[in-house]
Amino acid sequence: MIASKAARLATSAALAALISTTVVLAGCTASPPESTIVDPVAPTASLSTPPSTSPEPLESGVAADAETELRAQLLYLIEEEKLAHDVYTVLGDTWGGNVFVNIAASETTHQEAVAALLPDYGLTDPRVNEVGVFQDASLQALYDQLIAEGMRSRDDAIDVGVLIEQTDIADLTEALDDAPDDVANGGILAEVEATIAAGASPAAARKWWTGEIARIANAQEREASELVSPADVAALQALVDAGTLTDKLARQVLEGVIAGEGTPQEVVDARGLAVVSDDGALIAAIDEALASQPDVLEKIRDGKVQAAGAIIGAVMKAMKGQADAARVRELILERAGQA
Repeated sequence: MIASKAARLATSAALAALISTTVVLAGCTASPPESTIVDPVAPTASLSTPPSTSPEPLESGVAADAETELRAQLLYLIEEEKLAHDVYTVLGDTWGGNVFVNIAASETTHQEAVAALLPDYGLTDPRVNEVGVFQDASLQALYDQLIAEGMRSRDDAIDVGVLIEQTDIADLTEALDDAPDDVANGGILAEVEATIAAGASPAAARKWWTGEIARIANAQEREASELVSPADVAALQALVDAGTLTDKLARQVLEGVIAGEGTPQEVVDARGLAVVSDDGALIAAIDEALASQPDVLEKIRDGKVQAAGAIIGAVMKAMKGQADAARVRELILERAGQA
């Protein structure tokens, strides 16, 4: 079957949002790169060569052919986003630095955005729940190559990150360009402009309206402009910018605003969703996690910094996701005398 127009609109919106929020380690903006990407680490495979055919044929015709290509790209993109997440996770554990931790979290959000599109196309999520394991053979080979390059030095790790983000943007742009013309504009330009006028950055305004808000509007079969006001979207982003909310918590707050629970700040207060900024509370959670895994500190002191990942995960679980993972990592390394 051909996906509905609403589903294709959500697809285009989600792909546009991913392009606008993709982070480039070298400080590049979220604009599409040139068609020929300079490869700083010269891997043997390329991130920008998704398969051109879908394993399951659709009806004949131009629309079916276009959707066949898009479906194949979605399957490739979600594993490509997993590759980025897994590479950043491993390199972050190896070399440290908040940038790897933060971008790994962003790549998780990207995976969720693509995963939300798969059911509309009758696709099964191809991801394997294991770091560094992929069903696509080309991505498996590329992961192995990028890890080998990134483990040589921290500078090489940064170069690997640059390549990932540049090619990620290129692939997302290609997928968006292949989407049918009738999904290219979600009709929310006025809302985006009003959100910018209310204080949000252009990138943040686009992200919310073409991403999460568009997804919810599609699910509820409503117009995005009916769900939330530009002023509330700008206020929500201000809480993220201030460090009061993570992106994940902000999405929960958005759901509360749309449900009529009040302004973003009122939802944060009522649901108790603010990020825990008290180091004392974080240290208490870290010490509790370390007590159950007493060998972790010695592993870190022996140079196995990736061992901190288990404690970070335990703390995030204990804090119900309301902790800054980068700050938790810093405190763990301080405990181990490695900061």
